[in-house]
Amino acid sequence: MKTICFIINRHSGTSRSKQLDELAGKHLDPMQFCFTCSYTSYAGHATKIARKAVQQGVDVVAAVGGDGSVNEVARSIIGSQVKLAIIPVGSGNGLARALGIPRQPIAALKVINQFLSRKLDIGFANGQLFLSNAGVGFDALIAKRFAASKKRGFIHYARLVLKNCLSYQPAEYHLLVDGKKYQENAFFISVANSNQIGYNFKIAPQAELDDGFLNIVIMKPLNLIKLGQVTVQSLTGLYLNNKNVRHLIGKNIRISGEHLDWMQLDGDALGVVKKNSVRISVRHHALTVIAPGIHPQ
Repeated sequence: MKTICFIINRHSGTSRSKQLDELAGKHLDPMQFCFTCSYTSYAGHATKIARKAVQQGVDVVAAVGGDGSVNEVARSIIGSQVKLAIIPVGSGNGLARALGIPRQPIAALKVINQFLSRKLDIGFANGQLFLSNAGVGFDALIAKRFAASKKRGFIHYARLVLKNCLSYQPAEYHLLVDGKKYQENAFFISVANSNQIGYNFKIAPQAELDDGFLNIVIMKPLNLIKLGQVTVQSLTGLYLNNKNVRHLIGKNIRISGEHLDWMQLDGDALGVVKKNSVRISVRHHALTVIAPGIHPQ
């Protein structure tokens, strides 16, 4: 009998998490699993709950929420034998989409019943963990303003992008990628472990979650027409064909800029405190996650 601790974020993007404890009782295989449910009360609470669950010897910790919730739970699992499960009930659900985990809670519970897993890479930006992507520039600004808003969902996110796009000023950035120097005037720079950021936007279509590399996507300055073009291409997987996009690959990355004061990690905004610089690295196969269609581990 395997033990699962569900960590439920009631304040995530949708209301589907509120019925999760009842759904788990009905749809989780009782011959394989016994489970408990815990509920978060504040930012960072999921990390503390997950840490305690790992100390108690559970087999699986399941994050019930969006990418931010998954990130918080993963922080306490790294370095242990505990597997991560995801019930994606957030707004973007970028990691779950990349892994093929269904966004319907019942279907996601059935993935857990199959108990197939794979090992993923994880990224670190100034010592802070990210699973899908880290970014500076415009996406960090939107992450900051999205977090400050009480509204959730794709429509509100899109409104924030449109509202701030024309007034946002691109900035000059210096990059050091595995020892090679670059200088770019950029709208944003995204460092991707996963191929998308959520809502099915494929920010880095060639990125793989387990190849030991990070994909750097540099978006050059945009006007509204070019933004629309990039948006369509990111949804259709043709993103890297755009002339406004530069694509690099590396393992150790430093991004610096005079006005670099915010970054986003898995959609959550964080202040940059290390002299306008972000140092990013990847750790290969550091996390085991339950996902469909993979051989058991």
